[in-house]
Amino acid sequence: MIAKSSKPVAAVRAPADSRQVSPDRAPQPLWLCIRFPRLALDIQPPGNSPVRAVIDANNSVHSVSAAARAIGIETGMPAGAAAALSSILQSLPRDTRRELRALEQVARRCCQLTPTVSLAPPDAVVLEVRGSLKLFGGFEGIQSTLQATLPPLGHDYHWAAAPTPEASLLLARCRREIKIEGRERLRSALGGLPLYSLDIDANLLTRLHKTGIRQLRDLWRLPRAGLARRFGPELVAYLDRIRGERPDPRALYRPPLQFRSRWELPAATAEQATILTAVDRLLHKLVRFLRRHDAGTAAVRVRLFHPRSSFTPIHVGTRQHTRDAAHLLHLCDQALQRRELAEPVTGLDMLCADIRSFTPTRQDLFRNAAPQDQDWQRTLEELEARLGSEAIRHIESVDDHRPENAWIHGAPTGRRAKPRQRPLWLLSPPQRLTHRDRRLWYRGYLTLHRGPERVESGWWDGQDCRRDYYIASSPQGVRLWIFQDLKQQSDAWYLHGLFG
Repeated sequence: MIAKSSKPVAAVRAPADSRQVSPDRAPQPLWLCIRFPRLALDIQPPGNSPVRAVIDANNSVHSVSAAARAIGIETGMPAGAAAALSSILQSLPRDTRRELRALEQVARRCCQLTPTVSLAPPDAVVLEVRGSLKLFGGFEGIQSTLQATLPPLGHDYHWAAAPTPEASLLLARCRREIKIEGRERLRSALGGLPLYSLDIDANLLTRLHKTGIRQLRDLWRLPRAGLARRFGPELVAYLDRIRGERPDPRALYRPPLQFRSRWELPAATAEQATILTAVDRLLHKLVRFLRRHDAGTAAVRVRLFHPRSSFTPIHVGTRQHTRDAAHLLHLCDQALQRRELAEPVTGLDMLCADIRSFTPTRQDLFRNAAPQDQDWQRTLEELEARLGSEAIRHIESVDDHRPENAWIHGAPTGRRAKPRQRPLWLLSPPQRLTHRDRRLWYRGYLTLHRGPERVESGWWDGQDCRRDYYIASSPQGVRLWIFQDLKQQSDAWYLHGLFG
């Protein structure tokens, strides 16, 4: 039985501000660093020798295998000295592009834990996981997810967690797999780390070492003003970022957009109308995806699956990024008409990997018609879908003054040719002109209108020329492009082209 008090109890209402979390007590960030110390070696193709070393652009050892380290080969050693220690050493050139692609692959796996993922080349990834602790059941749950996610990549890694990304990088670089919760613990936790673990210039590292500094706690004890005056303000700013006393903004990794969807047909069919209906539904899903991301696509790949064989590929492309479902469906229709299906279709899927920011076509203020250039581009796209991309060729100018070498033809690129006063019809080889009464003759006496234009080029490939070009006209009104060959006698004139 609970006795009631005889005095009235006054209800005390807490102020509204007291219910807010104090900034000092707000949860601090928790940055998790995943470092791959042998990434440069792990991405290399397998070799026959266990003694392996990756050589960087400075001709020094960047990464070594366990067998190479056992015989005395260390990182930073000159490549010649490493080769002298072992006759079976396999030297591999460093591939920084493959290293970056491997880090991006790790970052894509880490995006399932948190959207705050940042690359830390050449061998680490940092991610902020404070907001994901409750979702994954604490830090142990995040570790378990990482252990299940990263091993398929085949890279050995070390981890460390701290309130700042630079502190977590330092701990992972020293292989201290610990978790530090608050910034107030950083000075004591990082104080014993060796000086060489700092990400600073090698010359600055040598200068600090000569002054007797061996560990980070030696730097903590020095006055900031004297440290900045003697070794530069960049070192002080770097130390502040490690302790969290200065902001450390980082570029976040964003995986490339990709759309993939599949559609199963209720029954196997070879009717184009039924297949196009399924393609249309997938295209509308694609357009909704593109609108959500304010993006467009320039390539759509469709695979038609069959009961016995694998699939039939259909690929359509546009010259500009678009999200016009009707136009894409029309291109798919044209591409499907030229494909013969050996078997009925049971299902299909659609993939779009070329997704970029969408820029709508500018329209005229007083008319709704599309520009003529856009109509021409769509005509080319339709011809490619109907005839194949190899059936469409484009003439493009090349930076060469010799007319016969100043153009190439290939797949359309969308680039415009440089405007020049050149005929479209060139004779190969040029036709020698004759003289009558000391005047140039081609179906009549020729009249020169413009020139000369000196072309003197080609000395580097053995096909040098030295010509003076003129624009002339015949009595029939035909405009001609003629030249005088200055390498031969002065009366050597040739007809090289005809204007339209």
